[in-house]
Amino acid sequence: MPIRAKLLTAYLAVALAVLTGAALRGPLTADGLLLGLPAGLFWTVALALTTFLALAVYDAAAERARGTSPDARGGNGACEAHDGSEAHGERAAEEDRPR
Repeated sequence: MPIRAKLLTAYLAVALAVLTGAALRGPLTADGLLLGLPAGLFWTVALALTTFLALAVYDAAAERARGTSPDARGGNGACEAHDGSEAHGERAAEEDRPR
């Protein structure tokens, strides 16, 4: 099992423990407001956003390991497409010039 899978499994285990109340019960039941949200809701939203970020990092690492990310291919597809459109534009301009 790759290290990225082990790290994601560990994170998901901690997230499950926090969301079920087995861990960090204090912050989840605290009084007061944080950024305009009740404290417990704030920490739940923060955990949900952190989970999204963890999954995005996991996916990016998996793509890089497979060699399908633009960085792994050695170029950026958008830049290559832009270069091709410039070449097409130059050819079209040459064809439109009066002879």
